[in-house]
Order: sequence, then structure tokens, then C-alpha cells
Amino acid sequence: MVDFTSDGKERVMAFRHSGDFFGDMDLLDGRTDFATIIAIQSCTLLLVTKTLFDEYFLKNYEALQGIIAMLCKRLREAWIFHSIIGMNSAESKIRATLARYGKTLGVQDSSGVIISKHFSHQGLADRVLISRETVTRVLKKMKDEHEIEILTGRCIKLLPAFYEKFAQCEHCMALPTNGTDVDSRV
Repeated sequence: MVDFTSDGKERVMAFRHSGDFFGDMDLLDGRTDFATIIAIQSCTLLLVTKTLFDEYFLKNYEALQGIIAMLCKRLREAWIFHSIIGMNSAESKIRATLARYGKTLGVQDSSGVIISKHFSHQGLADRVLISRETVTRVLKKMKDEHEIEILTGRCIKLLPAFYEKFAQCEHCMALPTNGTDVDSRV
């Protein structure tokens, strides 16, 4: 999901995966979402009308519980990124964002965690409200200090040194580390 800044730039708000849904808030309260969905690969969509939603999902306790659980998870994730954006240090913002994506999008391999999405420096900058130049500078520093590797297709591998520095980052330590639960300090 992307949003557009006042100067027309895209800002990635969230990633959705196979089996995920979007447009749910409109079905619940009748108000349109203000994000744009852009598929990064071919996909098949199922359109659920308000009538179908009301007839099936609102009368199906298990389906309704699943929707509520997903909305709570998304709200917690929004709280986390709100906390990240509020950090004072650009490096902390980038480090916390990469750690978060490592947890939610990462794939463990023998030497680290590969974040399985392609990131542009501008996309990462827009996500945490800093400049592309700052992202480039911080990622280069992390690469030079062997905390990350930039893989083919702009995927990022988080190496053990990244997690060692993350554990030392005072602001980063306030972020939840288990799933998407929000720590009371956030």
C-alpha cells in the first residue's frame, strides 16, 4: 500500500502478501481508504461486496474474529512505525525499520536474515521521513562495517553485526521484539 506526499512522491505504507486483504475499513465503516494498492507481481483478487460481507462475514464468528485479529495486528504495526518515525536519529530510524522488516519480511539463511522485498533508498527514506541521501549514507556505513549486505535486486541481508548494534541502540530497544506485540514503552 502506498500513500502520496504533498509533493506527489510515493511513500510505502505497508506490504501485503498472498492471502491478505485490503479495503476492509471501507466494508466496516463505509469510508474509503486513502492509500493506493500497487501489485509488484501478478496476482488474483477476490472482490467482496458490502452485501456479501454483511451477509457472510458479519454472521460468521470465526471469520469476524480473523478480521478483528488482522486489524489489531495492523494497528500495532502502525504504532511501531509511528514510534520509529518519532526517533531523533536517522540511523536509529533506518536500523529499527530494517530490524522490523527483517522480523516481518525476512528469511533466515546461514549467515543472516534476507529481507525478501526490494527497497530503493528513496522508498526507505519515504517510509521513515528522512532524505534519500541520508539513507544512502547510513546504508553505506552499515555495509562498510559489515552489518548488512546489498544483494542482487536491492534486497538487504542483515548480518549478525547488525543485530549486535541494534541491541545497543537505546531507542531501538524500546521497540517490541516478539511478533507484532507493542511494548508498553513504545
